[in-house]
This record gives sequence, C-alpha cells and structure tokens, in this order.
Amino acid sequence: MHAAPASLTAAHVEFLQCSVLAAQYHYARRMVDMEWPRPIEGSELAQTLRYFYLRGLVHMGCEEWQWAVRSFWTCLSVPFEGISAIVIAAWKKMVLCQCLLGGSTGLPPATSNAMSRFLTTREGESQNIPAYRDLVKAFQGSDQVQFTGLQQTHGEVWQTDGTTGLVDRLATEVLHCRVRHLASVYSVISLDQLSNELRVPVGNLPLLLEQVNGLTVRTDGDFLCLDLVEPNPVSQEGLIQLMDLTERIRAIDLSIASSSRYQHLKDSSNRTATSGPLGVAEL
Repeated sequence: MHAAPASLTAAHVEFLQCSVLAAQYHYARRMVDMEWPRPIEGSELAQTLRYFYLRGLVHMGCEEWQWAVRSFWTCLSVPFEGISAIVIAAWKKMVLCQCLLGGSTGLPPATSNAMSRFLTTREGESQNIPAYRDLVKAFQGSDQVQFTGLQQTHGEVWQTDGTTGLVDRLATEVLHCRVRHLASVYSVISLDQLSNELRVPVGNLPLLLEQVNGLTVRTDGDFLCLDLVEPNPVSQEGLIQLMDLTERIRAIDLSIASSSRYQHLKDSSNRTATSGPLGVAEL
C-alpha cells in the first residue's frame, strides 16, 4: 500500500525558492526525493505554479531532464484561465529540456485555452515565444547554421529568461548531431574539410570528436577515419528507474517474507508438501 501523497504547503515552495537562490540543487533534490505533493483545497494558484516551476529548476540543476520536463509539464497542466508569467517561463524551459531528451515539444492536453492560444499564435511575440519556436525547429532539423544564428541573435532573450545554459547545451548537441551525420556520409575525411563543414577551427576538432557519443576516430596523417558505434539502448535514466523498480520489488519480497501469514503458509507447506516450502514467488 502506498502512503498518501503529502499536501503542498507554503513551506514546500519557500524551501525550493531558497534552494534555487542558493544554487543548492542536489540538496533540494534529496529533500523532495520522489514526493509529488498535492495542493490542498483553497490554496493559492500561484503557490502551486511556483512549486512545480521551482521544482523543475531543481531537476534542471541536477541535470535530471525527464523530471524537469515532468515538473514543467505539471505546471502547465494546473487548471486555470488566463495568462501566467510562471507558466510562460515553464514552457520555455520545458521545450528546451524536451529537446535535450530528443522528444516531442507539444503542450499538455490540460493546458488552458488562453495559454494555448498565447503560446501557439502571434500573441506570444511580446514574450519572445517565436524565438524559442524557431530555435526548437532548427534543433530538431539539426540545422547547425540556423541554430547558431538564432543563438547569437537572441542572446539577450536567453540571458533574460535564464535559459542561456540550456541553449548552450543544445548548441553542443546540434554540433554533435552534425558530426554524426558527417560520419554517416564520410568514412574518411580530411581535417580541413571537417573544419569547414563544422565551422570549427582545426585545433578544436580533437576535443570535439572525443565528446561525441557513439563515434570512434582514427587519425591517418591529415585525414580522419570516422566510425559510428550503435549506442547502448538503455539510458542512464532508464538504469536509475530499473534500479528503483528492483529496490521496490526487494522491499515487497521482504515485507511478504516477514509477514505472519507467509510464515504460517510456509510451516503448512513443510508439513504437507514433499517439494519443499513455498517461496515468495510461489506465494
């Protein structure tokens, strides 16, 4: 039986606010753990929105992109009518985190009609929504030139919105995608050609190529031999979830094995069966 979800209080919100201001993301992450508190009846809307937005920032600081998306997604799913600056900020960070995960960038089904119109029409120009949409489009198309242009053109926007770090990460990923594309086209390429294709100085290529996942590089004079390696299908996030599931199953096994009912059935099995006592799986 699962414990009842905790109630969301002002203390939750202020704790996360202080943690974010102090950049104590990992400490805050340990405190919230997997808890997903629910708003209490009569609580202020802003309190709920702030909690899930701030929680998203905490997960971002810990580079837990899936949990960050879930937090921002919840923020957009809170039922209300109108335009909220918190929700706008949550959407901007959510779509960038979704890009890092390689997923879609759609809106939650529960997003309010007013906010949906604001985010998907020209109404959002005052909050630089088109800049984010164009950036996401360039990223999803692996258009390095377009992405770099937007990154530089709207530098003040990213700075004001606190998304510069995310945009920089995406710029690196776009570059890595470009490298993987070239590796799929050329098995051998000269240093000068690769430098021109990537718009990266020759001296910076060794470090860049070393950082690209799924790529092996051999040097042959002024030429590089590029080989793509199939990535491991199990992501780090998947491994963490698998470990968590394993721990939950182990806890269930221990709970059953230590119960009086199990001991009674085990004793009965010893007296009546010739195949040995019941194990947890049989029970």
